Amino acid sequence: MSQTSVLSKQVLGLAGQIATLYGGADAKVDSATSAEASAEIPFGVMVCRGTADKTALLLHTSAAAMAANQLLLGVTVLDHSFAEPQEVADTDSGGLKPKSTFSVLMQGPIIVIPEDAVTPASDVRVRVVVAGAEVKGAFRAAADSTDCVEITAFARWLSSAAGGSPAVLWVDMVNVALATADT
Repeated sequence: MSQTSVLSKQVLGLAGQIATLYGGADAKVDSATSAEASAEIPFGVMVCRGTADKTALLLHTSAAAMAANQLLLGVTVLDHSFAEPQEVADTDSGGLKPKSTFSVLMQGPIIVIPEDAVTPASDVRVRVVVAGAEVKGAFRAAADSTDCVEITAFARWLSSAAGGSPAVLWVDMVNVALATADT
């Protein structure tokens, strides 16, 4: 049987994967080096600028400070060269190790794992303050007290998903100054 169509988006995706065929060609991606002392940075989360040029950190301060200081950098992009097999009883997350250089999405579609249910009509927020099993830099729709930064002014959901399931998010970090802290 001959091929009659070509998919322009992934049927199933992984956190941090560029979401569409067009995004893979047109996305704006920069590089950064992890300035974390020991923490691993997961794929598909928002990171902030480090103190040195071209460095990145997990979000590390209050939501109000993150928004006011325009520290958000971009979303970590999946890279198979960093992948490692997860052994039985493995205790690390398999993320980006300290001092590793990786890609950061500045503009385009990316697959992320939202904390709660999202639709294209939902707001976009980034978790800054964590408790329990929450992940710094994770995305969500609903406000969570003063623990998140709203980035709806420069990001939007392109697909619907239940919390914990892959969703496609569009970001354009040029407008990072429009981020506001949840109150």
